[in-house]
Amino acid sequence: MDRLASVSRHEQGGVSIASIGGEIDVSNVAQLGHELTEIPNHALGLVVDLTGVQYLDSAGISLLYELHLRLDRRGQVLVVVAPPAAAPRRVLELTAFNTRALLADDVPSAVATIRETGESRAHNEA
Repeated sequence: MDRLASVSRHEQGGVSIASIGGEIDVSNVAQLGHELTEIPNHALGLVVDLTGVQYLDSAGISLLYELHLRLDRRGQVLVVVAPPAAAPRRVLELTAFNTRALLADDVPSAVATIRETGESRAHNEA
């Protein structure tokens, strides 16, 4: 991947977490998208943590929209973490991303949201 961005992944209680650092733009969004879509079928959902992101362009916004749709079709949930004072949060709100997908202020609340949504879906299917 272009050195502008780095991704680290781990799992917490059935939720995949991808923490991104650096800049997300057209030069690295394809490789980033490839890494983010590699989520196990058994995972309840994916947290994309943008806390370490300093720059997010329209290609990155598009990637997040597509990821949200893809996971939703699979019955999984996407929650994007963008702290209120961070530049990515402002961009996500200006583009109305928060009206289509879930935003959280931090990783623990994002994980809790996914777990609650997964439990609610399981209950409704029973």
